[in-house]
Amino acid sequence: GNGYAVQEKEKGAIGFGSAGFLDGVDEVRRLVDALVKKRIPELETLHGRIVATTQASEAAALGRQAASDTARIAADLQAARRQARDLNALAAKGNPVERTSQRAQVAAVAKAILRAADAFEAALKSFKARQRVRLERELRIARPNASNQDILRALDDADANAANPFAQQMLVSSRTDQSRRALQQVQDRNQDLLNIERSMQELLDLFQEMQDLISMQQDLINNVESNVENTVEYLESGSKELTKAIQYKKSSRKKQIWIVAIVIVVLIIAGIAVYIERVFTIVDERGDCIHSMAYIASKFVRLPAERNK
Repeated sequence: GNGYAVQEKEKGAIGFGSAGFLDGVDEVRRLVDALVKKRIPELETLHGRIVATTQASEAAALGRQAASDTARIAADLQAARRQARDLNALAAKGNPVERTSQRAQVAAVAKAILRAADAFEAALKSFKARQRVRLERELRIARPNASNQDILRALDDADANAANPFAQQMLVSSRTDQSRRALQQVQDRNQDLLNIERSMQELLDLFQEMQDLISMQQDLINNVESNVENTVEYLESGSKELTKAIQYKKSSRKKQIWIVAIVIVVLIIAGIAVYIERVFTIVDERGDCIHSMAYIASKFVRLPAERNK
């Protein structure tokens, strides 16, 4: 079909909220899967047919189809790039609870886009290399007497997105129909190379933006993870300190109990000592009293005895 760019226009911008965010993520992933698994391999097959054909008309028709498919794939990658940019904006404005998860998904989307862009670039580079080989061969057919330096200059002109003055010169100087047909193929393949160069140049900006997006999301995720780790460490440290405080409090309470017990024992011992001392004092006082009464009694006994004498 017309690809993702048309779908994006029909659907409109992604709505805010987690549902809109997830829909956007799914949409980009479906697009990337279609590019990597179907459309880019189909383009590579088309490239193979272009390189293999010897018919100028067929090569021209296949070249136009390849140019159209290449342009659509490039447009879809650019649309996915804009979608990733929108998802990043949603993640920045979203619910703080979901923000870390959404940033991780944005990074995953950017990586998926990069994988598709890598596959697209690899297909273009492979086609370019084969086209250069075919272009060189056709240049030598069209101008058998051309030097290697002239051939390389013509190939470099194609790589530099420039018109091919060498090919144009050969077209003017060619006399045979075979040479003219070969030169027509040279010009067609040169146009293919120009289209490839333009597409690859557009990919450079996409690669850079997706790399920056991945790096930014990773930094944000790392900061969140670091803050979480610090919080966990603080909680663990606080828990340890609280445990120490509880143990210290228990130890202090035990010490207080021992001190109170010792004081009570000392008081009991002191009380017993005082009690014993008082008992002995009373006993001593009673002993003195008995001794005095015995002395008096002995006096009374002696007086009658002395009188009888």
